[in-house]
Amino acid sequence: MKRRSKPLRAGCVVAAQRRAIVPCLAAIHTPSELLCAKAQQLRSTTTVQHLYHDLYQGGACGFENPIKEYGLHTVALSSLLYKNGSNCGACYEIKCDSKNKMCKPGTPSIFVTATNYCPPGGWCSPPARHFDLSEPAFTQIAEHAAGVVPILFRRVHCKKQGGIKFTVTGSPNFNLVSISNVGGAGSVKKVEVKGDKKLNYWTELNRNWGTKWDTDATLVGEALSFRITTGDGRTIVSSNVAPNSWQFGILRALVSSSVLILVLALPIANALTIGGACGFEDPIKEYGLHTVALSSLLYKNGSNCGACYEIKCDNKNKMCKPGTPSIFVTATNYCPPGGWCSPPARHFDLSEPAFTQIAEYAAGVVPILFRRVHCKKQGRIKFTLTGSPNFNLVSISNVGGAGSVKKVEVKGDNKLNYWTELKRNWGTKWDTDATLVGETLSFRITTGDGRTIVSSNVAPNSWQFGHTYEGKNFRL
Repeated sequence: MKRRSKPLRAGCVVAAQRRAIVPCLAAIHTPSELLCAKAQQLRSTTTVQHLYHDLYQGGACGFENPIKEYGLHTVALSSLLYKNGSNCGACYEIKCDSKNKMCKPGTPSIFVTATNYCPPGGWCSPPARHFDLSEPAFTQIAEHAAGVVPILFRRVHCKKQGGIKFTVTGSPNFNLVSISNVGGAGSVKKVEVKGDKKLNYWTELNRNWGTKWDTDATLVGEALSFRITTGDGRTIVSSNVAPNSWQFGILRALVSSSVLILVLALPIANALTIGGACGFEDPIKEYGLHTVALSSLLYKNGSNCGACYEIKCDNKNKMCKPGTPSIFVTATNYCPPGGWCSPPARHFDLSEPAFTQIAEYAAGVVPILFRRVHCKKQGRIKFTLTGSPNFNLVSISNVGGAGSVKKVEVKGDNKLNYWTELKRNWGTKWDTDATLVGETLSFRITTGDGRTIVSSNVAPNSWQFGHTYEGKNFRL
């Protein structure tokens, strides 16, 4: 039966820096949040391994390179801690509760900076207050194989080397200011800018997402001063941070202060980063540059990861490219609430290469027409198995047809000789604590449109963690 194409619907799209949201190896549940940035009594909570072994650049907080800026001691926060990006940059002390035998000897503390968001799914689903640690950080406080350990934690002041950094990107009509390396509370709750000519008054910026703040005020030609208020209510003013001759891409200035030194750093060009809230290991390698981050109403807690869309600029807008060509993109990421991605918006966050195929770069945001389409994939569905004998994490990619997956089942050939349903951990990651080791594995997948496919004997009984196996794919 021939499938009908859906009519194009109205929406909006923006060219923006990509945000990779990648939960790492360990996850730490927190029953209560500590708001005070001063020394506090250590509080009890629990930690759980996600067994995800890679740290990636980028993140939902918008730091250009968290590893370079903050090292390996970074953490992704669940929704109740992330608070739409308001806790980005916050610092925490975490240590394993010595009552647990899996703690490292001496129960050492680690200090971590919040640089990312752990999207709903698995341990990060509300109402959990949840920390997601990198493997290097987790293994400093507990054994890798611990699985779950009790911890003690508290919010602490951030000790930073050098000055606060301001990275300015955008265009004369849309200015995006990224703020990093903030000492003290670490998090920023308010940013204001003032010029020395027409903009000779304090103008408040809007949080776009994470540490990204935007304004459509005209900053070009103004000597810029910034006033920052951090999460603990402290405010600092730095006058004439940038001269009135500043330009996008080459701006750098230094101003001394009795409390902090402010630096306006060189901006990093819009770039696609590895990883993402859907959990694809390398979206660029798998899907090319035509990928998209979805707002909450489209992302749907990861259930639309892998979905494909046709997008074209609404030709009523003068910033559309001639002929209003269509592009076809795959959903590989999540655009967290903030700016254009705030509910109830249906919003697509494109890479610059994709955006500039349908509209002029200077437009920033344009109205679009879009529709869901079938995904045309080369090759077979890929199943990547990671974890441990007690916790199996299956990553699924390269799915044709609907592209998105709504149900995954696994069956073995020995003790597990029946279909067992996996749970969505986050994005395209599915988990089960069933014993898979030693079984010849078959998978049954149901996609977003209700179609089901069975891939028998995908992995032999000698399969190993960290390997990828391939099964049957959908035909259009």
